[in-house]
Amino acid sequence: EKGTSGALSVATLQNTQSSVPGLGFGSTPSFGMTGTGLLPPIGTATTTATPNAAGQIDNEYTSLRARLTGKVTEAASLYGEYERATDDTGRQRAAVGGEYRINDKSRVYARHEFENTLSGSVNGRSLDGTNTRTSVLGIDTEYMKDGQLFSEYRLTGVPNGFDAAAAVGVRNQWSITDGFVINTTAERQALRPLEGARGDAVAFSLGALYSANPVYKLGGKLEYRTSRPTDQWTSTLAYDRKLSNDWSAIMRNLFLYTHDKWATGAGDQTQNRFQLGMAYRDLQTNRFNAEAVAALDDPRFATMTLREYVAERKYGDDFLQRYLVPMSASVWSTPPALMLDFPAVTLLRFWHNHGFLGLDTQHQWHTVVNGAKSYVQKITGPFRDRIGVNKKAVRVERTATTARVTSADGEVREFDK
Repeated sequence: EKGTSGALSVATLQNTQSSVPGLGFGSTPSFGMTGTGLLPPIGTATTTATPNAAGQIDNEYTSLRARLTGKVTEAASLYGEYERATDDTGRQRAAVGGEYRINDKSRVYARHEFENTLSGSVNGRSLDGTNTRTSVLGIDTEYMKDGQLFSEYRLTGVPNGFDAAAAVGVRNQWSITDGFVINTTAERQALRPLEGARGDAVAFSLGALYSANPVYKLGGKLEYRTSRPTDQWTSTLAYDRKLSNDWSAIMRNLFLYTHDKWATGAGDQTQNRFQLGMAYRDLQTNRFNAEAVAALDDPRFATMTLREYVAERKYGDDFLQRYLVPMSASVWSTPPALMLDFPAVTLLRFWHNHGFLGLDTQHQWHTVVNGAKSYVQKITGPFRDRIGVNKKAVRVERTATTARVTSADGEVREFDK
């Protein structure tokens, strides 16, 4: 980031703030690394000029980022994200968020983020740094096929409280051909700062995503946002390449230009952020779980072994040998080699009945007070006096209808089997 020594006010930054799930490029499902990154907060840092110091701050840096996402239930998911600069300035960012699907068309979502910004001496200027807190709470609903209306409430932390903003907008996805879509968004934001004048901002974006090739995805977006003090242009380019069934490489580049229309002293600012990353998704396990229930009633699989079923479904040898066979062999205490000839439908039905086919499908198991001996005693109560233990059998005679057992102490007992 390069800009003059003056700091943009909180209100100005809020007026140019993008909608996290709305106008952000990461709103495209399963395609993108979301989050604001560590560049934007430089505008809020307090700077102290030194004599004859240059009016530019060169804020180039490298950071590492990690993100973990998981489903809590079929309707709810959560994620956590952490980013830290690799230099000694101490810049870092942490975020948590999630969403809950109300129905097939509507969801609520939330995000809270904390970050501390650049501090120390840069180009002869003393940067005191700031701690920034931002929160977003929103709801969106599908009003037409591939069209959504959204409303958000945003809070940005300031030294003595929070600035608030309310945003409403519309998102649409237009399918041009198979594997190629155009995305459009329009948003209006109303700022209600703790101090200072109220303001409004309007934003429009145009994006495209190409996903027809099974090996890679390519996308881009251009956004224009205008408010009374500033105009802002943002461009994003993204490229994902599949490395294996489960791993993908991710590349992103974001360019941001902000024009200071009021000549507040902040000056025009440009930022460029380049990201490289890796994404992992256990694709074969998810597909196996999704297809298992339907396979129970499919006559094609009625007589197949586990080996044949995996080959027919094309799950791959790694999935078979590193997941399915070890899991199944442990359940039935069976040598792994024998599991390959196990009836596939029998295994699928057992996994379905016992809740093995999902992250949140497991049953709540209970144990008997005082252990298994409690129900053994209950079951054997009516005939406990006829149970013989520690009796060595020395002879067994069979007839057409009975079996006669002679023990070492001479006792002879007859059984029907």
